[in-house]
Amino acid sequence: MEYERQKVNLLAKSIQGFVKFVNRSYKGQFHHISNPEKLYRLKLIVEEYNFSGIGSELERVNKHVWDGRATGMLLDRFKSALGTVAEYIENNENDLFIFTARVYTLKSLISSLRE
Repeated sequence: MEYERQKVNLLAKSIQGFVKFVNRSYKGQFHHISNPEKLYRLKLIVEEYNFSGIGSELERVNKHVWDGRATGMLLDRFKSALGTVAEYIENNENDLFIFTARVYTLKSLISSLRE
């Protein structure tokens, strides 16, 4: 169980890092994105699905002790939200290519938890 708890905490940190990356990109740190409107939509999708809240809650729930029930519910919620984000990025890959690696990492972490 300790190993699972550590993997969930790593996922939580990665989710929070993804949210920060999207926000920094939107605030203009990356000028290579040709269509800022698509980046704005990505930011809105991330906020709508409350990625930051899910990441914080995963970290809080599993900070000291593994809680499989609450973690499972949060992971299911995040997995469906990530599917929507991944589809949007895939459909707009020419403009949002920079986010594909982060999404792939998040998907990989989720799949390692669901074995």
